[in-house]
Amino acid sequence: MKILFYIQRLEDAHMAHAMASTLQQRLSVSDFSAIAFRQAPEGSYLLNEAGEYFKQVLSETEMHRKSDVKRIDPGYVARLEARYGLPFWQYVTQNRFLIMKRANYLHRFGTPHNREELIAHVQTRFEMTEKFLDQVNPDVIVFPVDVGPSSALILERIAKERNIPILVPISSKMGSYHTLIDTVFSKAQNIEDRFAQLQSGTPSPNQAKARELINTFRQGHIVPSYLKDVSGDNFANKVPIKSALKKTLDIVKLRLNKGIFQEKHGEIFNVSQFQYDLDRAAGYYRRVRLRYGDYFHNVTEGEKYFFFPFHVEPELALLLYAPFHTHQSSVMQNVAQSLPWDSCLYVKEHPQAVGTKDMGFYNRVKSTANVRMIYPHVSSRALIAGSSGVVTITGTAGMEAMLMNKPAITLGDVFYTFVPKLVQRAKSIEELPELIRKLETFKPDETILETFVSAILDESVEVDPEGLAAKLLPLSLEDKRQHPELITYTNFLIQTIRQRLEPKHKKV
Repeated sequence: MKILFYIQRLEDAHMAHAMASTLQQRLSVSDFSAIAFRQAPEGSYLLNEAGEYFKQVLSETEMHRKSDVKRIDPGYVARLEARYGLPFWQYVTQNRFLIMKRANYLHRFGTPHNREELIAHVQTRFEMTEKFLDQVNPDVIVFPVDVGPSSALILERIAKERNIPILVPISSKMGSYHTLIDTVFSKAQNIEDRFAQLQSGTPSPNQAKARELINTFRQGHIVPSYLKDVSGDNFANKVPIKSALKKTLDIVKLRLNKGIFQEKHGEIFNVSQFQYDLDRAAGYYRRVRLRYGDYFHNVTEGEKYFFFPFHVEPELALLLYAPFHTHQSSVMQNVAQSLPWDSCLYVKEHPQAVGTKDMGFYNRVKSTANVRMIYPHVSSRALIAGSSGVVTITGTAGMEAMLMNKPAITLGDVFYTFVPKLVQRAKSIEELPELIRKLETFKPDETILETFVSAILDESVEVDPEGLAAKLLPLSLEDKRQHPELITYTNFLIQTIRQRLEPKHKKV
């Protein structure tokens, strides 16, 4: 067997290295290869430190550099849509490095490339990925941690066309439980299939556990793993301007002492330390303006409202799962004008994203009729509980609403939207007003909810891959291999690989 890993971060590379020996022994893996985000450090780590397992590595850095000198082949590009099944420009718009002017995590919509350069980038990534798969010929492709909005979509499209199974971890949004799906999109066919089996009378060994988890969630003791350490500043507290100036001065002094133009690995996807600190200062400046600019509000007692949470952007939750809803201020306006006359739209910035969007975004929110932006530190759980319903693009709030017996509507395609009665999917903005009116007759169904959570537990493992990768990074290789969570996750991966490959082997 041959396994190809898709590596987003250095932590992913370390985890793949630690998993390799177990996979080699138990699945008789003869070759490991990888597609890595950066040539350094991820790619160089795999070749230099994990070279006993990883012999061939392709990086997006190499793709990016080659794209800059690539000539367009019109015939080849014309065949991509027919062969791989998506509109050509979706391969562009799901990649933040192609559609945004990037400065660390302060992104602005507006591509740094012209039209011909963008076409060359997509062509090059397809050509190099196809050639690499021809060379390594994997039996299965594994995303050990997550997807990331980069060339993952191109890899998936090629793998699907060649009938190569892929395994991608996705959060169930129930604590640390994750399942492995067969696409980079948010569609858990395994959970849907299991839900259908349970609906038809098949018993679940996790029914009691599901009921317990639902109750624990309602008591406020369960949050998705990626939100555990996230908290929002209390923007109602006014920080003295003197403190803001002192913090900026401290950054300047630190960099003058250490050198302001440090660059990591000479990597094209990294920015200089100077640019990084400049971006930090810009983000801090925005947060000061937000703190003093009367942008945020408290909940108005007795006011009827619907809740619409903002996403971190740009992330795969928008670029990949909801490519036609990436401009959140426009989506917000469409939601606001779809509400009944007696209802207001409460929006809340993601705690990790306050100040990362430009001030024009916040000014549009502030000036939009029938919209209030609630303080970021206010509990989303409390906002959901007091709302008439939740409208979200692809966010966790939709699932939280289901668990709290509140109606939910999603605009993008996310894995939990298949559940009947508990959530609705608006396939177009024009449908939204009617769907919102129907929420008045919403009735919770505890049986369906328990069945849904049981299906999640039946198909998941209680491990957070991203959190695990971070824990493993500083450990020695042997300590990584012996880590209990890695052993659990690797066992789950092996079990899933065997299940997915079994039909293929039988057919052969």
